[in-house]
Amino acid sequence: MRYSFADLVAIPEIQKILVNFQAGSGLSTEIRDLDGQVIVASSGQNRWRELHEPPFRSKQNPHSDTESFFPSKEKLSRRSEPIEGLFQYSQEIRVQDREMGLLFLGPVLHAQPDENSIRQLAHELDSDETTFLEEVKRAPVVSPEQAQGYVGFLVELIEQVSEKRLSEMLLLDNLTAAQEREAKLQRDYQELET
Repeated sequence: MRYSFADLVAIPEIQKILVNFQAGSGLSTEIRDLDGQVIVASSGQNRWRELHEPPFRSKQNPHSDTESFFPSKEKLSRRSEPIEGLFQYSQEIRVQDREMGLLFLGPVLHAQPDENSIRQLAHELDSDETTFLEEVKRAPVVSPEQAQGYVGFLVELIEQVSEKRLSEMLLLDNLTAAQEREAKLQRDYQELET
């Protein structure tokens, strides 16, 4: 039987982990399924979508999303930069060598933003300078190595929780199948006796 990611995790528990992680680190996170639907997110993740979607995308190159890939324990972390200086990291979540979803972390800054550059960018994007500046300033400042480390830690934690749950579900499936076989044998035996 094939299980979806939502079958393998208790969403409220994962929500609690992500919310507590954000409270401690200031970093927004979310998990999406393979269809791109958000399964669970920390409370601040909607800020990324607000900055990532128009009108904040660059008018000169609205599809510009520079991406970099980093190896992380035999996995690939991805870093995208849809807005100059703001980064988002992602890594796939795998359970028993099967991709189950993606963890996203961000937006983050790798250096303190230059206020004049942010105001100029807000002007180029036809965005309210004050709102844009506030949103960008809310993004935590972390190094690329820290961001990759956070993503790796969360993915490993979620994978271990999922693997444990999958083992329990498979054990329960096997037990149920054995009970059904036993019941069928009992019925067959009773028919033979009759």
